[in-house]
Amino acid sequence: MDIPGISSDKTRPVSFIGLTIAMLGPVLVTLVITPQLEEPLGAEGARWLGLLLIWLCVIGVLVITRRAEQLPLTSLGVHPLSWKDGLLAVGLGIALSVAVPLLTLMFGGLFGLDDADGSITGTAQLSPLLVAFGVLTAGTAEELLFRSYPIERLEGWLGSALPGAILATLMFTLAHIVSWNLAHIVVVVLPYGIILAGLYLWKRNLLFVMIVHLLVDLPLIVIALMG
Repeated sequence: MDIPGISSDKTRPVSFIGLTIAMLGPVLVTLVITPQLEEPLGAEGARWLGLLLIWLCVIGVLVITRRAEQLPLTSLGVHPLSWKDGLLAVGLGIALSVAVPLLTLMFGGLFGLDDADGSITGTAQLSPLLVAFGVLTAGTAEELLFRSYPIERLEGWLGSALPGAILATLMFTLAHIVSWNLAHIVVVVLPYGIILAGLYLWKRNLLFVMIVHLLVDLPLIVIALMG
């Protein structure tokens, strides 16, 4: 994306800070901070605080973008979404959400991962409000932190969007290692990370991938309500 100033040497140091916050921040929250807080706060309390810390990362990236880099929100893929693309995003989100259990059933056994439903059981034990906030955070905050910001900034530096997409997908997968079991990581999280990165590269629209991601995760709320 050709946006003046996005590859400027003057803003590169603050952009590096932004990239660190965007990709490393959520990983530290999920892998280090949240587990350490489970004993004093309880499992749900730690997760609530972890989600709030991820939103703090979002605020940090937005402040860096607007104040330090002095770039418009279009540099984050924030563009109007046509009704056709909106319908396409809804259709893709529904299709991919249906594919989640199918992927687990089809490929979980191939990897010898018999506990493929363990994460679903864990979700059912959480409060619906926490799950809903988690779905909202995943579908919106994660798309900014693991998709639009790193892809756009690294493309400005390297002249290609692919390195940013690959790195962000790896960090996205790493951030989910604690939240989901190995089966879900292998057959769902990593493939979906690749798909969402590909969708962003295709449309270059943050709202588009947010809609898709929200709909993919929406069944988790139903599972929590039924639990």
